[in-house]
Amino acid sequence: MIWKIVKKEFLLIKGFDTKRASIPDMRYQYINLPEALEAVWIDILLLFLFSILFFCIAFLKFRNYDVR
Repeated sequence: MIWKIVKKEFLLIKGFDTKRASIPDMRYQYINLPEALEAVWIDILLLFLFSILFFCIAFLKFRNYDVR
């Protein structure tokens, strides 16, 4: 038996055999730190570089601002 959601109601689908249905293995594998950093190191580097770049630009504009 399998259930189908229609308009927030559960309906049984007739003719479905759960014993013959293949169910995937749903085991979560945790990723370790080196694998995570390998996947996102470019993004971290770009965030760091852009923050330094924009800070330098803002600092130079602020330093050159004439208050008169």
